[in-house]
Amino acid sequence: MVLLRLRSPLGTTNVDLAPDATLADLHAHVQQSTGIPPSSQEFRLGFPPKPLDPAAPPTATLDSLGMKTGEAIVVAEKAAPDTPAPASTPGAAASESSSSASASVPHKRAVSPASVPSAARKAPAPPQVVAPPQVVAPPRPGVASDSPTFVEADGGFLVLRQVPDDNSCLFRAVGLVLNPGETDVAASLRRLVAGAIQSSPDEYSEVVLGRSPAQYIETILKPSSWGGAIELAIFARHARTEIWSIDVQTGRVDRFGEGAQYEQFALLVYSGIHYDALTFSFAPPEPSTSFPPPNLDFDTTVFPRYQEHLLDAALTLVGQLRAKHAYTDTASFTLKCGDCGRALTGEKEARQHAEATGHTSFTEYDG
Repeated sequence: MVLLRLRSPLGTTNVDLAPDATLADLHAHVQQSTGIPPSSQEFRLGFPPKPLDPAAPPTATLDSLGMKTGEAIVVAEKAAPDTPAPASTPGAAASESSSSASASVPHKRAVSPASVPSAARKAPAPPQVVAPPQVVAPPRPGVASDSPTFVEADGGFLVLRQVPDDNSCLFRAVGLVLNPGETDVAASLRRLVAGAIQSSPDEYSEVVLGRSPAQYIETILKPSSWGGAIELAIFARHARTEIWSIDVQTGRVDRFGEGAQYEQFALLVYSGIHYDALTFSFAPPEPSTSFPPPNLDFDTTVFPRYQEHLLDAALTLVGQLRAKHAYTDTASFTLKCGDCGRALTGEKEARQHAEATGHTSFTEYDG
């Protein structure tokens, strides 16, 4: 048998193929598991990963193409060629774009929607939205972005993968583990949330969201808006993957998708006002200030249930962060409103101020 490790938009899986399996066999397996048609599949292999020769014939054996047992294969979807759109009115163009995008996505594939459902886009403009308060945080204490944080586990390393402090940290952290390599992942995941809320108004009511669905959708699509528990639950369901968020300050583990019998899980670290991701690497992590981090193609970002013991390693790593006070106590940190200059204490006061004034720009400072 040929055992390959496939990293696709849906996560990382192992696949067993016959010793004489061909490229066509691999194409068929990937289509069945991801919904990506063979003509749109792109494989990368080696170190650093390089694209497979597009001229390779479907009848070529995997062995002849360098795909041997233990090889890590990155599966990506080729970008669709640009085609000129027929002339139409703006409203018709929006409707046609939405219909075309929906029709082109195979039903088996868990893909972030390319746009917000047309019904959401055509809704009347809602009243002024009070977005959740946004905090521009200083560098997180005890966590240097160019110094890797990791613990040894299972013959490799569980690594803290830091994402930028840009108000989209939750979306970037989730994208890093569920859709590694996807460009503009934060915007895609925001649209995914908007689509989920739009399509399930009974589940995502005003009582659940704290505002009308239309207002929530408008807010979450803004790059300045934070995500939280509602978004993590939507991502877990969409990817059929439990998402475990570990709080640095308390060590609490919040499991989104728990009880749904998903066969895999992903790990996030929450430090009060910021999310990062945890991945597994067989190679020691390299110091880096770039995002995405280098050599991420060789990391495991989603784990099968039989590796739940990795939570122990994750809690050890989080304990190291806690010892460095690498978290923000949202109940007592001091903030200043960037709109009016008012000093505030804690997230609760900031939210109350935001609701009363409509101000949404807050900066943490030493009061």
